Amino acid sequence: MPNLLRNVGPLIRPFSPRDYSPQLWLDAQLSPTTLSVAGVAGTGTVTLVGTALTGVGTAFTGEVKVGDTITGTDVSGTVASITSATALTLSGASGAGAGVAFTITPVAGVSARIDQANDLSGNGNHLVQATFAKKVAYLQTGIAGLPAYDVDAVDDFLRVTFGAALTQPVTVYVGCSFGSSAANRIAHSGVTALARTNLWRNITTGDIRSYAGVVLSSSAQPTGAQIYAEIYDGASSSVRQNGTSIASGDAGGFSLDGVTLGAEFQGSAPLGGKIFMYAVYSGAHTVAQQTQVENYYKARGYWS
Repeated sequence: MPNLLRNVGPLIRPFSPRDYSPQLWLDAQLSPTTLSVAGVAGTGTVTLVGTALTGVGTAFTGEVKVGDTITGTDVSGTVASITSATALTLSGASGAGAGVAFTITPVAGVSARIDQANDLSGNGNHLVQATFAKKVAYLQTGIAGLPAYDVDAVDDFLRVTFGAALTQPVTVYVGCSFGSSAANRIAHSGVTALARTNLWRNITTGDIRSYAGVVLSSSAQPTGAQIYAEIYDGASSSVRQNGTSIASGDAGGFSLDGVTLGAEFQGSAPLGGKIFMYAVYSGAHTVAQQTQVENYYKARGYWS
């Protein structure tokens, strides 16, 4: 019988960001994620009139997400929009409860909260959040019909502390969409003030900036989902947006002691947008390596 495999060459495995040995690699579609859909008592009391739910002492913008269900005595419905800390709109609303306690229940695939997002690097650097109001939501169809993490503009973030800080040079990738420039919108940081790398949208100009002790500014204005490749290497630092260089120069020399994803190291200035990936590597990636990681996510449809 002829050997049908005789002329078959070596099998070529598709590229993965893990091939470059990351310290941490998080992927909204691939990372195993521990989710919570358990009901939680909301802060304050609510009154329902038609589809309008108003609160006294409530914290809707921090505790509640679109897609959650709200229930209480003579109050029921699904959150359609959130106007403020004390006002939101329900779809499928029923009841006319006034001044009642209420329960917030996340919905799987729509507003489930992330307890833990698992690191794909093999290093066990899983990101966690224990406080309900600060939990990031997991959206099954968050960006271009693909999974994403939804970070509110109030207090959401995920965090991990590394066993030992990474010293420069360091390469960071983040795929995200930024909220409006009505406030600084931070995509990622470290865990402490003097051991962090930041990428954010500036409150005044709306442009993208990076930081590891010195602000490195660009004129790039983000629109929709983008992927950023950031090299932190003192005076030789750089930032790319969707494969195009947007900044180069001195970003400072801070090390990186961990990751606060979606906000500043102390939890302030949250992203107010969506994240589809984050990765960090020891060493400075070449342009060819950066392009390979960027195109990995382009091919999957996260950016174009």
